[in-house]
Amino acid sequence: MKDNSPMMVVFAVWAALAVFLSGISARRVELYNDPEKLWKDAYRHQPDSITVNLSLAALLSRSGQVQKAVEYDRRADELLRRAVEAHPDVAMLTLYGGRLRRAGRFEEAVATLQDALAIAPRSGTILNNLGMALVESGRPEGAIARFREAVEIVPDDFEVRASLAVAYARAGQGELAMTEAKRAIGLAKMQGNSELATRIQAWLNSYRKSVP
Repeated sequence: MKDNSPMMVVFAVWAALAVFLSGISARRVELYNDPEKLWKDAYRHQPDSITVNLSLAALLSRSGQVQKAVEYDRRADELLRRAVEAHPDVAMLTLYGGRLRRAGRFEEAVATLQDALAIAPRSGTILNNLGMALVESGRPEGAIARFREAVEIVPDDFEVRASLAVAYARAGQGELAMTEAKRAIGLAKMQGNSELATRIQAWLNSYRKSVP
């Protein structure tokens, strides 16, 4: 005979819920064990997420799926462009400006980062990115001014010091370039970033050989 007592009904509900949750848990474990599946699952739910598209692009690029990575990267750029046009906040402008710079679109990067700087004039990150965009667009003197502003704000930032060294080198100011490179190396070592210290040292050694 069937037992329809309240206790048995409760047990039945809990049993069904346990089966349901175990299915979800198993699926989540599978997703977390496979980052590509995880991000593609996220993409299905949030196809217009800039973070999701950028993450998929980076992941696919590392796994050698270059063409697919490019598709997600381009989509992220388009989403960023729309976001900047709709709501030009400092975070989006900074991110977009940095991506424009890495894509070789230096003049657009300069304009975008200048807009970001107008909102956050004391941001060392924005000043550093803007300085690099100016260096890469052939304006090292303008870059030096921005890097020196950044140094006043974040004097212990070895990346800013290294960027300033590059700008001085491009402007033909060799002694200042080597001085800033040495400072960058010292700060990087002090802050435990031996990898970057080694890279800056390699740049400095190469630059010394190139100077007459």
